[in-house]
Amino acid sequence: MNYVRIYEAFIADRRAREADLLASGVYVERHHITPRSMGGEDEVENLIALTPGDHFFAHLCLAK
Repeated sequence: MNYVRIYEAFIADRRAREADLLASGVYVERHHITPRSMGGEDEVENLIALTPGDHFFAHLCLAK
C-alpha cells in the first residue's frame, strides 16, 4: 500500500471540508500536516483541524 498517497489524498479531502467542520462547532484537534519531527513548522498552511478519529487515522498513516 502507498501510505504517502493515502495520507496526501486524505489531507486534501479534509482540507476541502475543514470550513464546514469548524462551522459545525464539534470538537476538533489541530494536526501538523508535516510533523514537526519531520521539519514541519507551526505555520497556518501546515495545520489542519481534524476530528479525533481523523487525527488518529492521520497519525496511523504517518506511522506506516
